[in-house]
Amino acid sequence: MSSPELNVAGEEQVLAAALGWLKHDPAERERYVAPLLSHVRLPLLPRDVLMQHVEAEPLVHRSEPARDLLLEAMKFHLLPEQRPQLASPRTLARRPEGLQQMLVAVGGGSLFAIHCECEAYLPNQNRWQPIAPMSVRRSRAGVAGLERSLFAVGG
Repeated sequence: MSSPELNVAGEEQVLAAALGWLKHDPAERERYVAPLLSHVRLPLLPRDVLMQHVEAEPLVHRSEPARDLLLEAMKFHLLPEQRPQLASPRTLARRPEGLQQMLVAVGGGSLFAIHCECEAYLPNQNRWQPIAPMSVRRSRAGVAGLERSLFAVGG
């Protein structure tokens, strides 16, 4: 759980695993709440998950160090202008070793058609690779990557 290369879809999976393990035998495992939650990147959880699953968890309320971790995550969400000062290993997104950087080309137009195809250039392999096409044909769209999603707007 502490690995920065942990390959998970989101920090919610890490939280679910931690809470599942703790709740399996709460009387015996309560002493591990804070050490275990210190490896969950609570600031990276969506606010609703933070409030519904972490803040509402009795095991967290009985541990002062765990409450401090929750407070750190809440400050991260409530004070975005102070995020540089709140930086810690828990505020950095995990980067699985298999996750690679790529350059993405989407849609576009030629003399006779507008395209919906998408391709990714993989620099470490020096090649282009087709990826899932867009649902509609687009030319001159605005494109942005956010976490593990790619958004095309307009065009």
